[in-house]
Amino acid sequence: IMINTTPLGMHPNIESSVLNDIEFIEKDKIFYDVVYNPEITKFLKTVKKNNRIISGKHMFIEQAVKTMELLTNPDESEKFRDYIYKNRLI
Repeated sequence: IMINTTPLGMHPNIESSVLNDIEFIEKDKIFYDVVYNPEITKFLKTVKKNNRIISGKHMFIEQAVKTMELLTNPDESEKFRDYIYKNRLI
């Protein structure tokens, strides 16, 4: 698994990436980028073929849910999470 936790690739610098040379990348690996804007970064586009990619969208949602929990209560935050996923808001 390789995880990008840097802001590289985040809007407006969408052409930057933590990977410049992908020759060492093996197939059937997992690549996760915490950047959520754009959802599919240059980093993820580079490794997409033959690998599993995960965008930062879910981290973004869970941050919002945790904020909702802190501002209201856990029941409301669960409803908020369910609403987001059920209605595909992101």
